[in-house]
Amino acid sequence: MELKLYRRMNGLTQEQVADYLGIPKKTYQNYEREVRDPDSDVLCALADRYGITLDELVGRNDDGPDLALISNDERDLIDTYRGLTAPYKKVLLVTAHELRAAQGKE
Repeated sequence: MELKLYRRMNGLTQEQVADYLGIPKKTYQNYEREVRDPDSDVLCALADRYGITLDELVGRNDDGPDLALISNDERDLIDTYRGLTAPYKKVLLVTAHELRAAQGKE
């Protein structure tokens, strides 16, 4: 499950998600660490909150990229991007495009 990834992509803390679900923060932390499995009500609530399907939440999305195939560096980049304000997101995107263009000239 990609609970941590989706939480971070939505700019939320563990405490905010736990409050949204009406559960203790420790319980939610155990879900993220996969020490404990969330029940279907929790999974449905999270999918609704993140605007995704249950399949996407649990990594079974055939329509998009398989999150299990995303490297740690790619996850870190996504987390970094999601944590930026809009002006800094634009700077990061411009920089990434410039790097890709420069790489093509090598």
